[in-house]
Amino acid sequence: MSPSQTDPVIDEIRETRRQISARFDNDPVKLVAYYMALQKQTDVVPATPSNSGDQVIEPKRDQKSPKSSPSPVHPPTSQTS
Repeated sequence: MSPSQTDPVIDEIRETRRQISARFDNDPVKLVAYYMALQKQTDVVPATPSNSGDQVIEPKRDQKSPKSSPSPVHPPTSQTS
C-alpha cells in the first residue's frame, strides 16, 4: 500500500479513538482514568514486560461461566477543591 492510499479499517480505528478522546475533552488524565476503570470492569491482566511476548492475555474469570458484557463506564467527574 502506497502512502497516498488509506486503509478503511485504520481510518475507522482512528475515528473511534478521536470520538472516545473527545468524550473526555481530549484530556489525557480523564482518558487514562476511563481506561483504568474499564480495565477493572473487564478484569483483564494488562501486558507488562514480565508477562508479554507471545502469550495471549486471557480474562482472569472462569472461562466456563457465561460471558457477561461489562457495564458501561461513564466519564469521570471532575473534582474541584
